[in-house]
Amino acid sequence: MPPAGAVAKASRLLIAFVSVVLLSALGQAQTVSKLALSPTSVTGGTSVKGTVTLSKKAIGDGASISLTSTSSAVSLPQGVFVPSNQTTATFTITTLAVQANTTATIKASLGNSTVSAVLTLKAPSLSSLAIVPTTVNGGSSASGKVTISSAAPASGMTVKLASNQTSVHVPTSITIEAGATSGSFDIGTQAVSTKTSAKVTASIGTTSIGSTLTVNPTSISGVTVNPATVAGGGSSTGVVTLSGAAPTGGFSVGLTSSSTSATVPATVTIPAGATSSSFSITTKAVTSQTVAKITAKLGTVSVNTSLTITTAPKFTGSFVGSFFSQSGAIGTASVTITAAGALSGSAVNYFSGTPETVQLTGTVSSTGQATITSTSGNQTDTSTGLFTFNDAGDLVGTVTSTAVGNQSSTTITLNSTGRPLEYAGSYSGTATDSQGGTTAISNFTITNAGAVTATATGTSSVTGTITPSGVATLTVVQSNQVTETVTVYFAYADSGLLVGYVYHGQGDTTTFSLTKSFAGFFQVPMSNGPTVLFAVSDTGTVTGSSEDPMNPFLLTGTISSTGVVAVTATPTGSGSGNGTATLTGSFSAILGGFTGSGIINVKNGNNGDWSATGLPSNGRTFVGSYSVTVRNGPTFNFKVNSAGTISGTASGVTITGAILSNGTLVIFSTPTGAGSGTATATYLGSFVRAGTTFTGAGAFTDLAGNAGSWTGTGTAG
Repeated sequence: MPPAGAVAKASRLLIAFVSVVLLSALGQAQTVSKLALSPTSVTGGTSVKGTVTLSKKAIGDGASISLTSTSSAVSLPQGVFVPSNQTTATFTITTLAVQANTTATIKASLGNSTVSAVLTLKAPSLSSLAIVPTTVNGGSSASGKVTISSAAPASGMTVKLASNQTSVHVPTSITIEAGATSGSFDIGTQAVSTKTSAKVTASIGTTSIGSTLTVNPTSISGVTVNPATVAGGGSSTGVVTLSGAAPTGGFSVGLTSSSTSATVPATVTIPAGATSSSFSITTKAVTSQTVAKITAKLGTVSVNTSLTITTAPKFTGSFVGSFFSQSGAIGTASVTITAAGALSGSAVNYFSGTPETVQLTGTVSSTGQATITSTSGNQTDTSTGLFTFNDAGDLVGTVTSTAVGNQSSTTITLNSTGRPLEYAGSYSGTATDSQGGTTAISNFTITNAGAVTATATGTSSVTGTITPSGVATLTVVQSNQVTETVTVYFAYADSGLLVGYVYHGQGDTTTFSLTKSFAGFFQVPMSNGPTVLFAVSDTGTVTGSSEDPMNPFLLTGTISSTGVVAVTATPTGSGSGNGTATLTGSFSAILGGFTGSGIINVKNGNNGDWSATGLPSNGRTFVGSYSVTVRNGPTFNFKVNSAGTISGTASGVTITGAILSNGTLVIFSTPTGAGSGTATATYLGSFVRAGTTFTGAGAFTDLAGNAGSWTGTGTAG
């Protein structure tokens, strides 16, 4: 029998062996039996919970399970650890947004055992398609917005777009940027003859959604006249406006007047693509104030406005001005006409080279019939004619001299007195002496205070002063320091050009015409954009704005004395375009106005061209102080100088602009304070002169699309 110690030792060895065998068997049986995902289908960019399960509890220090995925859009931890004596463990799966629906196989492995599960990643889907506004007039625009169910992937999300009507235009597609859930696009329309409903569709893959845009046919929206008040025999301009662009073929709008004292054409045509057209109104003399209703009709829709026709103003007051005769005489005149019609005054004739002063006496009837006697030394001339007031308020007459051997007709233009110097401004022109010799004095600048500067061939400087009657005394310092005194007699021709007559003091004379600098009010139609309005000051400063409230911007810049223009157009609203634009080109002076053209360069490369016409802002008749009351708005107080330039202020705004010699007015109102709003307003209208007082009315539109009316009064001087 073996010793007891040996038996005990053998027993311990057997137990150890069995233990090893059992532990080995248990380890070989431990496998990963299940992989569960929650949820199994998500939108890309969402996290998922994963759970692994072992076939038996983990033994020893626990079990490490490796994880893999078949898609790069799925991000996994390197592995998951099941603690000792546990059968499960959880982990987090991170996903990325995807362009299209994607499936990823997730695998969990332990030793030779592997289990898998499928995770579906869904691409963003279409949520909505919104159009604002949902109804527009043909030719107007709208905005579309596509929204998707979740953020777009890193490469963005492409959405296809389509319209089922040729009159409604959308881009073929838009791309929603990475991380965004929506994208916007522009919708353009064409004029239509009947109400049209267009379905705009947005598509991703085979899924699409739609929204409806209604396009209404264009109708007549208004008719205006400018000026709204004229003296009988004067004229006005009417403008018919549509609610949108005219369709192909244009529109013929019928016109009527309720009074025989105001005559309008039977129709006015608005061309295809245009939103308005103008027509002329002629009036007759009336014995009492008459109101004519001007009606415009398109189809069954009629609109109307009123034109007030006043009696001719009385020929009473003090006047200064200029005269030009067929025989070549030029000169200035200063007369007073009493309420009884008695005329008295004097004139200065510069035709002989030496100023000749004549005394004027005579009568003017209530209808403007004039008889004037001119006395100079022992010579007496008798002239007869007819005086009338033009639209600018100037007293204009054509008289015929009956002097023996010197019969000729003379046109006299007389302006109301009490204003600053009417010759203020910058002028360009070239004068040669009466013998056809070398170039003489030219290019004048005259201030309101009467200071004069000019240029001349071979000189160092030309300086001097000018009187209110147009007599300028100049000191010409030549390059060799020789000084000469020159007298220039200025007067305005009917064309608006400044005519000069030089007497050199040595029997040599010079006549010349000077063209005023490019001060005025301009309208510029853009080939690829809205019409813009701008005023040019007498110093060449440009201010203005666009007409289109959907594309608002401000204009600033300069025009040189030679007509070269450089203007910057800066957007002022969130929907106002894609960047600052630069307009360049040049203007040329023509009788009574200016014409110009050039190119427009936009920062986004959408370039085009422009053309413009302008009127000189020779508003010397309307020099004075004005107060304008805006309906539902502030009161503007501003002044007009002799160049027709407007300046002033109101609550929170700065006033700039110009007034033309016929009373046409344009004002740009620009906010200056933080609480004053964001929209610059353009005020258009006209003033009518009666003696030394003025009244006006018109309409305004701001860059936010708001419209209204204004009335105003003014006092000369």
